[in-house]
Amino acid sequence: MTLAACGDGPQAVPERLTLQPADPSGDNQTDTALGTLARPLRVVVLRGQDPVEGATVSWQQPYPLGVLSAQRSTTDRSGIAEIQFTLGSGACDPHNDLLALGSYPVDAYLLPGPTARVSFHASASPDTPVQLLRLGSYGQVGWANTGVVEYAVYAVDRHGNRVGGVAIDWAVAGDRGQIGSSRTFTAGPAGACGGPATALF
Repeated sequence: MTLAACGDGPQAVPERLTLQPADPSGDNQTDTALGTLARPLRVVVLRGQDPVEGATVSWQQPYPLGVLSAQRSTTDRSGIAEIQFTLGSGACDPHNDLLALGSYPVDAYLLPGPTARVSFHASASPDTPVQLLRLGSYGQVGWANTGVVEYAVYAVDRHGNRVGGVAIDWAVAGDRGQIGSSRTFTAGPAGACGGPATALF
């Protein structure tokens, strides 16, 4: 675009800087809780079609759930700015709408601003299960020979995240009753957030 100025010839108006996801951008990665994403989060700053070196990008979390390697980064000769991102410990918190889905959002802004923005999403999966947690009360009562009682347990990792697809073996102490199934699995896909495993006694 050009404009005519009084007494001068046409003058070029500099094109506005734009912020876009780089290729690859590192968006939509998954790792275990407290894991650092395998690929950095990356954006590119352009003026028209040309990369801009030395532009400042601000990195922010709408919710401070993970760890950014830097709050700001500067574009290189290719117009690329990048950071590393480490997930938090939460992967399956049913009391947190974001962590119920293991979601970790990150936003990149072009400074000064913020006006241009690129949004990223990463997700956390539970770590290896290390403990069983009983669901409900310990002592339950049923009628002799006819009563059926349901027991349930969660498998959790070292951060307390509930893990799906874990095999649970059940046995009756002292052979004083029968279990409907000697092996059940925690609800949900293996390695993902899960629900309880249940057995009828």
